[in-house]
Amino acid sequence: MFPTPAKPLEGVAIENIVHGIKEAMPGSRHTVLQIEREVPEELNGMANKDYTYYNIHLPVAYKLFHYYSGHKIKKILEDGKFDLIHFHIVFPGLLLLGPYIQKHKTPYIITFRGSCARALKYMYRRKYMAGLLQNASAYTFLSEYYFKSISGILAKHNTYLAKEKIYFIPNFKNDRWGDGVVDLPISNPIKIITLANIEKRKNLLNTLKAIQLLASKYDIEHNIYGHIYDIDVFNAMQPLLGKKIKYCRPRPNDDIIELIDSHHILLLASHAETFGMAYMESILRQRPIVYGKNAGITTFIKDMHCGEPIDDVNNPNAIAKAIERCIQHYAEYSFAGNETFLESNVIRQWLEVYGGNNV
Repeated sequence: MFPTPAKPLEGVAIENIVHGIKEAMPGSRHTVLQIEREVPEELNGMANKDYTYYNIHLPVAYKLFHYYSGHKIKKILEDGKFDLIHFHIVFPGLLLLGPYIQKHKTPYIITFRGSCARALKYMYRRKYMAGLLQNASAYTFLSEYYFKSISGILAKHNTYLAKEKIYFIPNFKNDRWGDGVVDLPISNPIKIITLANIEKRKNLLNTLKAIQLLASKYDIEHNIYGHIYDIDVFNAMQPLLGKKIKYCRPRPNDDIIELIDSHHILLLASHAETFGMAYMESILRQRPIVYGKNAGITTFIKDMHCGEPIDDVNNPNAIAKAIERCIQHYAEYSFAGNETFLESNVIRQWLEVYGGNNV
């Protein structure tokens, strides 16, 4: 088994995974090189007598390849052979390190993240990249929904990923998210929370229309927390807001547990969600969710009765019906299995991917 961590997803400190793996699998002498996409910054290295870890941040711009190959990557590659390379960015990371992989026969894993779709759609050096993609030891995705999206793009380039190499690994939260869960029986006002940035993809106009449809029947208080990314959407929301339907400024991450605990239901009717962090956070705090059928998190909640799917997110009536079902069945939901989204369990899944592929 190869007990080496990966940086699973956006917004998660790599140090948490590193320390978690060290505790779970002490004594490792393997080395891993991780390639990510961030703003250019210094190469970071961590090592001790049992464990060596390297992390390289790459910019997307191809014009910076020479800078990085000459001043960052080349030196570290020459200093030692790696047991595994884990790509969190397909382009330019995989393309840049292709020659090293082929020379040293180094096993590598590709994690497809939200930023991969556009890069693959306009794939540079298609035949060469297709070969590198198909020869990976394993592929990880946030959800079946995103896998289908990426597969459709690759099929247009006659590139296909072997099904036996595909793993679905969710995002996660620190184990403290599973502690001290507070029960909140349904009562008036029924408090509904939406954690979403203000942009078209989040479908907030139809969401607010749905709340208004229920306002004459239920005593509902609806609070929307998020950054304003699209001022046109924010302006269009104004006539739909009121005394009990409010937009609230975003709160620090440390306040999210308290926010969710103080509401009965999480409502997020996005047009598309690669995964859906807010859904996961609500499930961990044992609050039911109202969600779109195409939300990525559906991959991991098939056996949970933790909320109500929306038949058509473009239809305010369909959203309203899902909310009403959630209100009516509030006491019946079960969150057994929500520990899937805790850090310690996700670390275990990464270890299984590495060990299962003998890398």
